[in-house]
Amino acid sequence: LEWKHPDWLKLDGLLGFQYFVQDNDNNPGTGTTPFIPNYNTDRYSVFLIENKRIGRNTIEAGIRLDYELNNVRGRETNQAIFKDEYSVANFTSSIGYVREISKKTSFRTNLGTAFRTPNMAELYSFGQNGFKTSFGLLRHYTNSSGELRTDRVIQMDESAVKPEKGYKFINEFQTNKGSNTHTVTVFSHYIKNYIFDRPLAVIGTIRGPMPVFVFDQVDAFFIGTDYSWKRDWSKELSGIFGFSYLWSRDISGNAQLIDQVPVKVNYKLIWNQGKFWKFKSSKFTLKPSYTFQQFQKPRTILPEDLIDGSVVITADSEIFDFKDPPQDYFLFDASWSFAWKSLNASITVKNLFNNRFRDYLNEMRYFADEPGRNILFNVIYKFKSKSNDRFK
Repeated sequence: LEWKHPDWLKLDGLLGFQYFVQDNDNNPGTGTTPFIPNYNTDRYSVFLIENKRIGRNTIEAGIRLDYELNNVRGRETNQAIFKDEYSVANFTSSIGYVREISKKTSFRTNLGTAFRTPNMAELYSFGQNGFKTSFGLLRHYTNSSGELRTDRVIQMDESAVKPEKGYKFINEFQTNKGSNTHTVTVFSHYIKNYIFDRPLAVIGTIRGPMPVFVFDQVDAFFIGTDYSWKRDWSKELSGIFGFSYLWSRDISGNAQLIDQVPVKVNYKLIWNQGKFWKFKSSKFTLKPSYTFQQFQKPRTILPEDLIDGSVVITADSEIFDFKDPPQDYFLFDASWSFAWKSLNASITVKNLFNNRFRDYLNEMRYFADEPGRNILFNVIYKFKSKSNDRFK
């Protein structure tokens, strides 16, 4: 619910209220302990956004208050029922500034805070899930002997689990000269209590060794930049070049983080033919991209070294990975979309040259390559109705 208030002190803004409710119940009678418990979430939020324009300058500011209540019911590993109820309240804000340097050049900067409550999978997941076994933040603890245990569920108020809190600083410069538009974005992001899924061990199963992951929290810092260049080569032909880079670090443990986005370069060439032959519209798109090998990586410990005990991992050990990041790779996608009478359709070919590659952000990279060439067809038919049709 949003209310755009009347002009007040030449401020342009709105006051809003948001309510979110979620009721999650597992299907009974499956004969297995659910991967996550039953839960109810109620979140109440109020926010205020204001902006004021002074000549070529615009100042933006916003505040938001969230209150979230969670009720959880599930079973421990011994099938004993556990219940918990906890609430989280947080205040966030942002302030930004936009400067129109000229009619074709602008600069914007923004400083803001944010928060995120751990989701139920990050808190309560346990056991086998697909190719791995994982344990949520409240499903593992360290006993008095320093051993990691997973035999009970920790109550929220007895744990050290906290919501993620982020502090982000963004600067963007954009210039438009003729048929060229350049956009450069530089940002830094500090996330306190950053939640991630980290490798821990390898266990034996009837199907062979299986990796074990646990959700953990650290204080993390990110610095990145994005650059895009849009060029209109003609009325029908345009292209967009993109480059992205991200640097990250676990500053609480002074270590490299796992599963971070590698450097990527891509280009998108669009040929919009408009009316062509018997088609009302026709558009061809070519999209080559190159993804570099991730050089920011934690140490690698092979599964066999964990199995034979040559390397021992504890809850306090440095972050590691089961395998080195995959090699860099080149992909080429192509598509054609068109409209003919009441028919709209498109043909898209992913990985046109059928290159073999593995995505660093996909944990299935431990076992298999990504899909090869993939051809997608999409067809939409619009039915027409007569003006005298009572079902129009």
